[in-house]
Amino acid sequence: VLNRAVASIAGNPLLLNNRAMHLNAMGRRRDALNDFGAALRADPNYVPALTNRAYVQLQGGAAAAAETDLSAAIAL
Repeated sequence: VLNRAVASIAGNPLLLNNRAMHLNAMGRRRDALNDFGAALRADPNYVPALTNRAYVQLQGGAAAAAETDLSAAIAL
């Protein structure tokens, strides 16, 4: 369902963020990070994508990248 929604409303950061969280829950971290990136390209100030991407990065051992995203979210 999320795939159809994302396809029908291209560049919607809310839908991309939600799909990314589902992808991560299914163990598809790389795909999730791609969707977070797409959400942030659509809206660089979309805090949920920043914080969720930080969470996924931290899960993958990328603490420095997670810190960067969290700092950006706090600055907003």
